[in-house]
Amino acid sequence: MGLHISVNVKKVVITYDDEVVERLFNGHEKIKSKRYKGYVVDDVAVISSHIGPTNMAIVVDDLVKDGVKEIIHVGTFGSLREEIRVNDYLIPAGAIRMEGVSEAYLPVNFPSVPTPGLLAKVEEFFNKRDLSVKKGIIWSASVYRPITDRFSWNKLYDIYFWSKFAHGVEMETATFYTQAWFHKIEGVSLLMCNRDWKTIKAYLEGNEVEWYSKKDTKKFEDLIKYSIEILR
Repeated sequence: MGLHISVNVKKVVITYDDEVVERLFNGHEKIKSKRYKGYVVDDVAVISSHIGPTNMAIVVDDLVKDGVKEIIHVGTFGSLREEIRVNDYLIPAGAIRMEGVSEAYLPVNFPSVPTPGLLAKVEEFFNKRDLSVKKGIIWSASVYRPITDRFSWNKLYDIYFWSKFAHGVEMETATFYTQAWFHKIEGVSLLMCNRDWKTIKAYLEGNEVEWYSKKDTKKFEDLIKYSIEILR
């Protein structure tokens, strides 16, 4: 049994939004946890892990102890490309490991990529339904606002440098993918853009911007529902 969470299913969707999980699934069987909210829906557990790579690490480790074999992580990211717009879906084909947690599992020269079995299921699901989804590289940073100190030239360099290679920035995927390979489970991240490159670039340049999430809640809820369907 995990220390912080316990489930009796083999498939799990992990997300970060307590309110969405509560609104969508209140009334279903609750998971056993003193720390995290979650429900069992059609033999798939849906759990809110909160944000950040350390929370991800705790939840995945505990789920593995309970025998979970397949996990889809549903999250959000900030775009680093003009062509990726708010509310676009993204499957990270790989993650840049700069979040500071994944090294506890595997050396930094180990690639952080989705596992092929579950990735094939995800791609087949989107293709069959003709749902728009992009694939690209995600930069997993140690904090979700890797640009909080806009006056740091090192930080500015990081953002502009990685924007040439990565399609977006978030915190959890590198840890999650590395854990999936370490624990020999299936794992894929499904992300939705909640901040466009124009906003991030304007902030970097010292302008006042509306920083808070602009995501379409209904579309984010759909992504959670799609994930459940994929795992069933």
